[in-house]
Amino acid sequence: MRTSYSTQVKDQIFRQCQKLFPEWTELSVADFDFDDPKGFSSFTMGIRSRRPAKPAAVLYRRLEGKDNAILDYATEKEVFLTLGDNDIAAHCYHYDDSCRIEAFYQGRSLRARDLFEPENLRQIADQLYRLHQLSPAGLPRPGLFELLHEKWGASCQARAGAERNRFPGKRTVDVRRATRDLQR
Repeated sequence: MRTSYSTQVKDQIFRQCQKLFPEWTELSVADFDFDDPKGFSSFTMGIRSRRPAKPAAVLYRRLEGKDNAILDYATEKEVFLTLGDNDIAAHCYHYDDSCRIEAFYQGRSLRARDLFEPENLRQIADQLYRLHQLSPAGLPRPGLFELLHEKWGASCQARAGAERNRFPGKRTVDVRRATRDLQR
């Protein structure tokens, strides 16, 4: 059952990509690798060509059913497109009410030890500076943390209170040992 659902979804996404990317029209679904769907609040799937094609890979993101979104649809779209236009977010090939198709970034998450590399810190600072120079239209006045608190603060506080005994009590931390462990 899962296989037919996955095949149906892959076919639908692939047909949509073929409309956007002329080189893909000469290829078939079998010419591509489809990642397993991922996502906390949205369905995402990486798609990579096994044969030469432009683009060689994309990220498909379904936008439907995001009840927990902080920003409304129009504002989220404006923010994402602004970030992409400024090379802070992935380039956007397609954006509509149901999905977004973005450039695919191959990489990995930062590890704790990466944060001890001066070059990495410089690059992070540069990107944060560039981000803070932008003012996408439609952003609400409260900042991100205020919006997070408004959206989820009460439920998080209730959960933390109910499960207080699951967390360890106060402990003394050996900063030198913790720093050494992070650098490994």
